[in-house]
Amino acid sequence: MRKIIFLIVIMLVVAISGCTQQNPNNNNDDATELQLPDQPIVYTFSNPVKQALLYPISDSGQIRYAILSSKNIDMVFDGSSSEDNAYFQTTLFNIVQKTQTYSVYNGRIVNFNTYYFIGDKWYNSTTDRINRTESQNVIIWIKGPNTNAKENSVSLSNNTVYVQGMNYKNLTLAADRLVLTIIGVEKLP
Repeated sequence: MRKIIFLIVIMLVVAISGCTQQNPNNNNDDATELQLPDQPIVYTFSNPVKQALLYPISDSGQIRYAILSSKNIDMVFDGSSSEDNAYFQTTLFNIVQKTQTYSVYNGRIVNFNTYYFIGDKWYNSTTDRINRTESQNVIIWIKGPNTNAKENSVSLSNNTVYVQGMNYKNLTLAADRLVLTIIGVEKLP
């Protein structure tokens, strides 16, 4: 009798949990979560996924290839604005966390190095002053409203992916758009 009750409880739990999973084919314009078919985790974005997919990006295939073929990625930003620095903390965390998660599920480890500059002085993530040298790694360069963002976009030039936002909202949209490109989502079903 206990086995039957146990089985009924298990079946109910499975049935109920199946009802609460997000339908990947729904038309919810406000959905900020996305699950890839081959991964058990749910990616949560700062903005609705449909809105992030509309953010301007150029060369998305080349950007995806550059990032996914790299073992080391340098994150770079201008540290002269305390307002932008606060924006960058959130933006960089979101990019790194989702990219590392995606890479691990695909059997790869990616190392991220963070560098910032103020004027002509360069620093690493532990605020140690460093000499700026040309990087052989792919660079993700974040630009905010007070640190030379010229437009709202994600673009690639040489070995550098520029993530630009003219305000905090657009900066988070740019980061979300970059991550969607990295994980291979260019449109929703």
